[in-house]
Parts: sequence; C-alpha cells; structure tokens
Amino acid sequence: MGLPGTRQRDAAASPAGSSLPASSANADPSADPSLVRMFDEGGRERFTSSLSSPTGVSFPAYLARLEQLLAVRCAGMNDGGPSALLSGEREIINGNLQLCVACPDNLGVGVLLGKTMLAMKKLRPDLAGGIKEKITLLQQTRPLPEPVQAAVKAIFDEVFAL
Repeated sequence: MGLPGTRQRDAAASPAGSSLPASSANADPSADPSLVRMFDEGGRERFTSSLSSPTGVSFPAYLARLEQLLAVRCAGMNDGGPSALLSGEREIINGNLQLCVACPDNLGVGVLLGKTMLAMKKLRPDLAGGIKEKITLLQQTRPLPEPVQAAVKAIFDEVFAL
C-alpha cells in the first residue's frame, strides 16, 4: 500500500525487491561508455593514478564539488523550477575549474567538471557560453593524458553543442 498522493510501481517494471525501474536497476551510474571503451583500448594500468580521488588539501574541495553536482542534479528534478533549490551557480562552476587547476592530472576531477556543466546546462544554459573560454584554456594549458583527454573533451563538446 502506497502513501497518499503517490503512484504504485508496476511490479513487472522492476526487479524483485527493487524500487527502481528495470531499465535503471542494472545500470552503473558511474560508467560512461566512452570512458570505459577508451580505458579498455588504452589500458587501465596507465591511468590508475588519474582515477583516484584527489588527496591532501584538494580532497575537501573535491567532496564539496561532488555534493554540488548532486545539488545541481536534484535541482534539475524540481518541478518548482531551478531557482527554488539552487543558488551560486557561477561559484559551483568556478570552484570546479579551480579544482581542475589544482589537480590537472586527475580524470575524476575533469569528468566532475564536465558532468556538472551538463547538469547545469539543463538549468542555466546561459552559463555555458560564458564559461567556454575558461574551459578551452584549461584544456589547452593543462590537458589530461590521452586518450582520456579525448573522453573529457567529448563531454565538453556535448555541453557546448547548441
């Protein structure tokens, strides 16, 4: 029996004991097919250090940026509009950029910036144009090792696509 105002899920749409739809129950939310494919082709051993979380003074900033990505994604699900749940959108993007500068060889930080930009584009498409020059400069001055740079660039190409 469900709560008032909620719909019951179709039992056939989700696996037994799961409240997730069948399509998302088996999905790995962290797996980006282009990244997985590039790692399989390029070899995982070369990029092990690039896949770890930032350490030292960058670790708290990394956690804050992960939390902000969650906030941006949650704001995108809000029926009341993005402004009801989210503030400081420019600071979120600038903080991600600063983290990329502090951790130039970290793939996770680059992907975090890209995924934050993708989520933000849905809420505030006007921000993408103003930040494009900074991201382009970041990619030119502090590129990630290939082939992961190409994967991160593909995320940004999606962000800046019209």
